[in-house]
Amino acid sequence: MVEETYTQIRDRLYQQTISKQVSIATGAEGSLEIDVPNGTTAFLKGYGYDFFTGCTFYLETGEITFPARTDQEGSYATPVVYDNPFPIRTGGKVKLRIVNASGSTLTFNARFLILTNKMINTISTGKDLAITTTSNVQQTQSLGTLTEAGTQTTAYSVLQGTLSHIFAVTIANIVTNVIVRYEGSIDGTNWFNLDTNESDTTYTANGTYSATYNGTLKQVRVNFVTETGGTSATIACNYLGV
Repeated sequence: MVEETYTQIRDRLYQQTISKQVSIATGAEGSLEIDVPNGTTAFLKGYGYDFFTGCTFYLETGEITFPARTDQEGSYATPVVYDNPFPIRTGGKVKLRIVNASGSTLTFNARFLILTNKMINTISTGKDLAITTTSNVQQTQSLGTLTEAGTQTTAYSVLQGTLSHIFAVTIANIVTNVIVRYEGSIDGTNWFNLDTNESDTTYTANGTYSATYNGTLKQVRVNFVTETGGTSATIACNYLGV
């Protein structure tokens, strides 16, 4: 019956996007809510909120209480949108209750997409709407300097969509040679040689050298495999993904 009512009047509904903000102390409960005046027909089309680990979220419309969540259904910048809007009780509230068990006071922001037959007179409060965008170009990253054979740089998580991986190593204090392996991982646990022939790279003179590999990876690192002739060589490692 609710779906039929929405179908009958949907062409006469207005859409409002309303933001709310609240600070909640750790161990306390708070809510972000919007009052729906008596005589107003309203539906919740979607919503999104700031997510923090250790918090529990309860969405209520007065007509429906959704199951509790400890994850994020929609973000403040990109709310989830329901195919079939949920009814909000006239004279009631649409409310996002939050129990903060994170260990610190937190400020929460939420955005509600509401369809109504009358505009709801309320003031939106909260942060600026900033939509994070990603690019397949990132800044050069220092992976650190290796000072002894048998060590690896800290793993670096590459930006999603990166297909070309460029390494630059600056080698100093070589006596005879150093052997370097450029490594990648697709799960963050298991590592493999990025060279298609499984070949490590041997350097016999000080200087800056580059190596480029293509493919989808989750993480990269540089492995100082061996050193011949002494123990004083250093390898400064940098990475650029494009």
